[in-house]
Amino acid sequence: MRRLAEAAVAVSILVLSGQAPVWAQGGKTPTYPVVPLIVEINDQVSSGAEAKIKGDGMGAYYNGAPDGTIASIDKYGNLIIKFGRQVMFSYGEPEGSTGPTSGGYANSYISTLNAGGRPLQNLATGERQCIKLNWQYDAAGRTLRHGFNRDFYLTVDDGTSYAVVTRSDPDTWMIEPTGSVNCAGYPNPEGEALVFSQTTKGRLAVETTFGEYLLPFRLTLFRQ
Repeated sequence: MRRLAEAAVAVSILVLSGQAPVWAQGGKTPTYPVVPLIVEINDQVSSGAEAKIKGDGMGAYYNGAPDGTIASIDKYGNLIIKFGRQVMFSYGEPEGSTGPTSGGYANSYISTLNAGGRPLQNLATGERQCIKLNWQYDAAGRTLRHGFNRDFYLTVDDGTSYAVVTRSDPDTWMIEPTGSVNCAGYPNPEGEALVFSQTTKGRLAVETTFGEYLLPFRLTLFRQ
């Protein structure tokens, strides 16, 4: 009876938030309406500092546009973006032949994990939420990952920056690893990511860590 009561309360909260869930097959996992997005990668973060991850200078990335970008808040309430055009990464120091190389990459991909928080389409206007974010691309036969509080297995806290989502109005969300918001009970570092790679050799997955880099960025997402 207690579990049934808790489930009823959870459903009531979701309905009041404005996006009622649709229960998946088996009645275990709620899903939500998918929100297609227009993505702007801003040149500066909210503090006024220069972003280290930028767009290609050709304007916003549109979901389903001719450039092939796929961008949405998915049915589980997480952000999924597959960029069809280049995204520019600037690593600064240290940099070397085996580490990450600054430049433009056309196949980068973002996925987030809200770690028990509310689905992003259910955030109220003005509400903020700390999420885990992975931004990766393939280059030179390896997948290079940038973990904002996501590690090799994309789940465990590692002391780097959480990405912070702010819903500024019903049709707009902003995401950046800002230091102005505390996450998980401790001060959030500004733009700090763990950079690492995963390469498959036969049946083995080889994991290499390149260290922590300051990679501040700011995304503005518009409902398309």
